[in-house]
Amino acid sequence: MIKDIAAELYALPRSLVSDGLDASLLALGRRMPAPIQWSVEEHPCGADRWTWKVPPRWVVDEAYLEIEGGPRVADFKRHALELVAYSVPVDKTLTWEELAPRLHTSKKRPKAVPWVFKYYEPTWGFCVSQEAYDKLPRDKRYRAVIRSRFETAPGLTLGVGLLHPEGGTTPGPAEVVVSAHLCHPFQANDNASAVAVG
Repeated sequence: MIKDIAAELYALPRSLVSDGLDASLLALGRRMPAPIQWSVEEHPCGADRWTWKVPPRWVVDEAYLEIEGGPRVADFKRHALELVAYSVPVDKTLTWEELAPRLHTSKKRPKAVPWVFKYYEPTWGFCVSQEAYDKLPRDKRYRAVIRSRFETAPGLTLGVGLLHPEGGTTPGPAEVVVSAHLCHPFQANDNASAVAVG
């Protein structure tokens, strides 16, 4: 069951306030066995919570980077990690020199696409493996398209899942806190697996 939960959550495009996070919370709620009670605590976008402000809902309709007249280098629909999380809208044609600072790689893991997020910094970018980056032509132009939006309308919230165990055998009041997060897409070791175990 734990592997099934982690597998279901793994590929959802989860970010702090997103449709993917909402889908994850719904999936978890469907899997809760009796007598566990499950609820989702809602925190409005823009509200001050704890030590930070709840960001707006980030919606991506389309995002890709392509070599002009050639193949796509990155595509959000193919893999959510290929877009810097919370990227602002863009539609530009760029030289390699203009594009290179917007590309993120991991030299430590040259085959992996890194996860980069900019929740509170209005910027944009794409992520590729170091191996893919090294093969990109330097003499071509590139088209970067990001059709994203930031929504803060009433009713848009950050959901936090809460478990309420019932019928425990410990005498007297008891509270156990198990903390895990869902806001890192395509990651399991610190994310979907911890939620599944919890």
